[in-house]
Amino acid sequence: KRLLLACPFNKKDPARYGRCHRVTLTKISFVKQHLSRKHQLPIYCSRCMSTFDTEAERDTHARASACELSPIVNLEGITEAQRKRLREKVPSGMNEEQQWFTIFDMLFPDFSPRPRTAYIDPDLSEELCSFRDFATNAGSGIMIQQLRDNGFIGDLCDSQISSLLETVITDGFQVIIERW
Repeated sequence: KRLLLACPFNKKDPARYGRCHRVTLTKISFVKQHLSRKHQLPIYCSRCMSTFDTEAERDTHARASACELSPIVNLEGITEAQRKRLREKVPSGMNEEQQWFTIFDMLFPDFSPRPRTAYIDPDLSEELCSFRDFATNAGSGIMIQQLRDNGFIGDLCDSQISSLLETVITDGFQVIIERW
């Protein structure tokens, strides 16, 4: 049975992009197509951060000059520059998973930890896959915060200890899921 590639947005934030878990992505070209069709950055006013259905609506809004400067909102989606990069061929010699991680890193350059795999696990339910990905992405941060809140570690915990705790907790979640 062929493994299905995951949507990178779903791997990054399974709770927010759960609908992407059901998308059948059997090739890198299908991943790129899905990203271009479903994860475009919304059309927005860079001054007030309002979003619009069409560029014409945004342009009419901009010409009216009636909006107020708002704090920058982190809108999530593919920028035009990223879309252009997605159209480029990947270097030859890269396997499918390496190609997928190249896309993931281009979309989310500072995201850590990276997903364990580019694939959807066919042996796990959608909910458990989503939980596993959520636990991998956010679990260690939540657990470290709980340890701080309950006085087990201090706020000024050494960065090496924090990093070690993060690794141990992330690995622990993986062991729990594998044994389940």
